[in-house]
Amino acid sequence: MKLTKEQQLVAYSQYHHTVAVAPAGAGKTATSIEFIRYQGNAAIVAFTLTNKAANEIKERLNGECPNVGVSTIHKFAYNLIKSHSNVNYIMLTDSAQLALIQRGLGGDKKLQQAINKFKCKGITPEQSGEPKYSQYEYLCKKGSYLDFSSMAAIATPLVQCFNKIDVLCVDEAQDLSQDQMNLIDAIVKHHNPKVLLVGDPRQAIYGWRGGMDSPFNYFISKYTDSKLLNLTYNFRSSEAICDAGNKVTHLKHLPDVKAGLKIKGFVEKNTYPTADIERMQVVSRIRELRSTGNNGNAILFRTNHQMSRYEYPLIRACIPYEIWGGRKLLDHNEIKCILAWLSLLDNNQNNAALFVAAQSITGIGKVAAKNLTIESAQQETKKQPIINFFDCYVLFLNEYNSNQSIRFAIDLIAEIMGIKEPKLNKAGLVTDKEVKSTINRSTRVDVLADLSEGHNSISGFIEKISMDTDSSEKGDVNKVILSTVHKAKGLEFNNVFVPNLIEGNMPMSDNKGNISDIGEETNIAYVAFTRPRFNLFESTHQEGDTSRFF
Repeated sequence: MKLTKEQQLVAYSQYHHTVAVAPAGAGKTATSIEFIRYQGNAAIVAFTLTNKAANEIKERLNGECPNVGVSTIHKFAYNLIKSHSNVNYIMLTDSAQLALIQRGLGGDKKLQQAINKFKCKGITPEQSGEPKYSQYEYLCKKGSYLDFSSMAAIATPLVQCFNKIDVLCVDEAQDLSQDQMNLIDAIVKHHNPKVLLVGDPRQAIYGWRGGMDSPFNYFISKYTDSKLLNLTYNFRSSEAICDAGNKVTHLKHLPDVKAGLKIKGFVEKNTYPTADIERMQVVSRIRELRSTGNNGNAILFRTNHQMSRYEYPLIRACIPYEIWGGRKLLDHNEIKCILAWLSLLDNNQNNAALFVAAQSITGIGKVAAKNLTIESAQQETKKQPIINFFDCYVLFLNEYNSNQSIRFAIDLIAEIMGIKEPKLNKAGLVTDKEVKSTINRSTRVDVLADLSEGHNSISGFIEKISMDTDSSEKGDVNKVILSTVHKAKGLEFNNVFVPNLIEGNMPMSDNKGNISDIGEETNIAYVAFTRPRFNLFESTHQEGDTSRFF
C-alpha cells in the first residue's frame, strides 16, 4: 500500500514522541505497520486493544521485523508478571473473580464492576471510599489471585526488569485507562523509547469501564516534546458518511474528515409513528436492498436487549440474520462450570473455583457453597448434596491423575455434570429449543477440549485461554448483522441502520433523564454513523423525543 503524505509523516516520524489522530478508515493499521518497519532492528513493543488486532499486525509484518513483540497491554503485563514477579499467581477469569466476590464479600456483579473500574482508574482502596474494595484486595493477596484489572498495576514496577524497549507503538490509544497509562509512563521512564500513540478521540467509548477522559492530552502535556499529527482522510467510506461523522462529533477542534476515495453513498433519515412501524420499515428497506444484490447490511443498537425486537420481523421476512451479542466462550455457564472443576483439581484451596463448582451439584446453593471446603465436604456424613460433591471431586481427581489429560478431564466433567444431555421440561419432554441448546453446549465443550491440546498444566491452560480468547465476529455478508455499537467498533459494513434514535436511548439516560457522560454518548453516535462504506439509514419514531443526534 502506498502511503499518503499525511500517513508518511506519521510512519517516518523523526520526533521522539508522536501522537497521531486517525479517524475511521484512515489506514492507521497500515501506517502503524510501516512505522514499525521503519525502525529496522530496534527492539519494538507494540500494544493493541484486542488479540485479533495483534494477530493482524503479526500477519501483515510476516516476520519482517524479528525484534518486534505485538500483544495486548494485558498480555504484555501478564508475561512480565509471570517472568519477574516473586508471587506465583492464580489467574482469575471474570466468572472466577465474581465467584470470589460473592463468596468472600457477599457482593454481586455491580461490586465487581465498581472494583474493576477503581483499578482501571488507578484509584486505591483508601481513595475509593468502598470498604469491600480493601477486603477484596486482602482476599486476592491471601489467595495469590490475579484478575485482569490488576495486571497493569502489578506489572508497572516490573517494567525495569524488561530487557530493552527502543520503540513503543500504542494502537487505539483513545481507550487507554489510567492504570495502562501508568504502565506506559513506566516504560518511558526506564527505557526512554521512541513512542507512537495512534487512535481517534472521537471513538473513545469505554469511559464506563475506566477509560481515561483524554489520553492524548495527558500524554502531550506530560511529554512536551510530543508532535501531534492528524490523518484527515477516510479511504473506506463515502463522502456522505464522512459528513455524517463530522456533524455529530463534539470534538470540533479536530479537523473535518474528508473522503479519500470517490465512493457513492447517501444518508437517509426517516421518522415513523411508532417503534413497531419503525422496525417493520427498517426490515422492509433491508429486503429492498437485498433484492438488488446489496448485501453487507447491519443494524446497530445502543444496548443488547434492543436486538431481540428485530428478530421477529426479520424471521417473518425470511431474512437470515446473525446476532453479535458477543458472549465469549468463557462466559457460558457450562464452560464456567468445567473451568471451575479444573481449577479445583489443580488447587483444592482455590475457594473461588470451589464456589462455582459446588453449585453445579443439585441441592447446593450459594449459601452452602460459600461455607464449603474440600475438608468439610470430606467429613460430611448426612447432607447428600455435599457428599455427592465430594464424590465427584474424588472421581475427577483420580481420573485426571491416572490419565494426566486435560481433554479427558473436560469430557468426564461434561459427562458427569450432564452438560451434553438435553434437559427435560415440566412435562418430561425435550423441546426443539433444548435440542438446539444441547448441540450448542456440546459444541462449546468440544471447542474447549480442542483448545486444551498440547497443555500439560491445568493452570497454564486456563491462563492461556483467559489471555487469548477474544469474542471475535467474522460475519456472513449474506446475513443481516445485529450488533451493539460497542461490538461493531473497528468494523465496517456496506449499509448501516441506526434505529430508535430517541432521547434516553441515544444518548442514553437514566430514569430521571440524567446523562452520565454526553461526550461519550456523542462518541458512540459517531462510531455508529461511521461504520458504513456506502449508506447510512437513521430512523426515529414519535413515541419518544427525537434524539439530538438524528
